[in-house]
Amino acid sequence: MVWFAVVMQVVLFQGWQVQEGSCFAVVTHKAGLASGLAHNHMVVANKYEVDVVWDAADATSLSFTFSLDVTDLVVDEPVHQKRWQQRFWDLGLLAKDEEFSEVDKGDRKKITEAMLSTKQLDIAKHKKITAEAVKVEAVNEQGLPTSLAVDIEIHGVKRQVVVPVHVALTSDTLKAESWIPLKFTDFGIKPYSAAFGAVKNKDQFHLFVYIEAVMAGEDVP
Repeated sequence: MVWFAVVMQVVLFQGWQVQEGSCFAVVTHKAGLASGLAHNHMVVANKYEVDVVWDAADATSLSFTFSLDVTDLVVDEPVHQKRWQQRFWDLGLLAKDEEFSEVDKGDRKKITEAMLSTKQLDIAKHKKITAEAVKVEAVNEQGLPTSLAVDIEIHGVKRQVVVPVHVALTSDTLKAESWIPLKFTDFGIKPYSAAFGAVKNKDQFHLFVYIEAVMAGEDVP
C-alpha cells in the first residue's frame, strides 16, 4: 500500500528555522501483471513532532527525534506529487518512464482506509511512526555529517539503518538531503496486493528526506 511523507512546518532548532518546503517522504513502487492499473504512491502527514539538536562546530553532535500520528497521514495530494516528482526522477527513486498518477478524492479515501487497516499500518495497535538519530557514522573533510545511524519504528517494529546524508551549510542556510531503500517486510508488513497478486506493491520502498532551514531571525522568503 502506501507510506508516509511529511512536509515540514516551521520548526526552531538550535537557532535554525526549518522551512515549509522541507519534506519527509516515501515512494512506493507498483508491481504485478496488471501493474498498469496500479499506482506509485506518496503520502503526506499534516502534523508531526520533531526535535533536532546540532552544534555546527561539532558534526558528531547531530541528533533528532521524530514522530507522527498515523491518523494525520493523507494520500497522493497532487501539490506534493508535482513538487517532488522531478527530484525523484533525478535521484532514481522513480524510473524515468514512471510518474505519480492523479488519484481522485474518492480513491484517495479508499487507499487511506486500506493503509490504516489491520493488513497494513494497523492503527488500532500501532498509532505512531517514529525515528531517532542515534549516532553520526561519518563526516566529510568539511566536518559535515555524511551518514547517520537511525532507529526507525513502523508498525511496532524498530530497525536501525545507516542513512547517507548530504549537507550543505553556509553562514545562514542549512540544506540536508537523504534517501534510502527499505522493505515493508522488514517492518512486519506484507506489501499491498489485490486481484490475486495482479495488482500489488513491490516489497521495496524509498525513504526520502529533505530539510532546508535559515538562521532564526533571517527574513524568510
